[in-house]
Amino acid sequence: MTRAPGRSVVVMVGPGQPGGMLNVIERYLDSPLAAHYDIRFLRTTSTGSFAARLTVALSALARAVPLALSRPRPLFHIHTASGRSFQRKSGFMATAWLFRCPFVVHVHGGAFVDWATGGSPLRRRLVRSLLRRPGAVVVLSEQWKTAMTEVFGRGDATVIPSPVRVPAVARAPRQPEMVLFAGRLVAMKGVFDLLEAARILQERGRRVEFVLAGEGEESGRLKALVEGLPVPALVSVPGWVPWERLEQLLGGCTLFCLPSHREALGLSLLEAMIAGVPCVATDVGGIPSFLFSGINGLLVKPGDPAALADAIARLLDDPEERERLGRAAREHVRGRYETDRVVEQVEQVYAALGYPPQSAGAPPV
Repeated sequence: MTRAPGRSVVVMVGPGQPGGMLNVIERYLDSPLAAHYDIRFLRTTSTGSFAARLTVALSALARAVPLALSRPRPLFHIHTASGRSFQRKSGFMATAWLFRCPFVVHVHGGAFVDWATGGSPLRRRLVRSLLRRPGAVVVLSEQWKTAMTEVFGRGDATVIPSPVRVPAVARAPRQPEMVLFAGRLVAMKGVFDLLEAARILQERGRRVEFVLAGEGEESGRLKALVEGLPVPALVSVPGWVPWERLEQLLGGCTLFCLPSHREALGLSLLEAMIAGVPCVATDVGGIPSFLFSGINGLLVKPGDPAALADAIARLLDDPEERERLGRAAREHVRGRYETDRVVEQVEQVYAALGYPPQSAGAPPV
């Protein structure tokens, strides 16, 4: 394929509000990928009122059309999850397909398959139809590739994990003991199970601090439930925190906990592991593919606050096991999930669609 000098245009489509998808996109934009391609990021959502969010989505779609009509054709890289995320992104998939632009659909979120195979027959047909169109489908784990094969007939789906940042803050766990959670404050992430585990530990007389960092539709309910704990002051809900603050929390926490009910991969869990933090998580989705219970972390069944409390207490009581698991976690994640390695895999997908990486000002391919 002959192209004009310089980098190919990649139209990156994704959300504008904090969360796992935006974290992934921001890491792409701050990586060699942005040096090898001319990336145009279209934000499809924002915080604020419904009218404000709708305006952002429609504006992004309006910007996508002239980009799709430009020459040479750009490559669209569309990040999506279930529910309204997929509904918003369907317009961009249709735009890329109608104007004959190659596109990649990058599936995030642990609830995607359940959502896509449920609901009305019309929705199921729409999802299946749209997933047949892209030149490539990217998923986060081998488990999700199996689902894409069995449910949607996309046996060619490519497994590319989310890129993990390496915290620059050295580990120095502080006193008192602190358990950290970072993610969406919704039931699917198991955050209410973690709050119940905190209650159990408090009733046992344990004075361990819990920091539940993140935002979500159920954050108000969570804060109200905190007030009903025996010692509410031991649980803080600071909202979404920027990466610099999360680095500090990872450096100072005793252990990290992600008790999700469904999870495609668990980016915050991987970042805790690469920081050398001992972790407790649930054996769902892609998590058991990189966290092995008793080897580089502890796994419990989802939806079991008592088992969660026991696992947390086990690590709080055994500093030697915490050190062993944290060290093993860091060594397992290092080199597999760091940004540069992940970006190489993304570029291979682009190249297979006729968009090889180029540096700015490079001669035509």
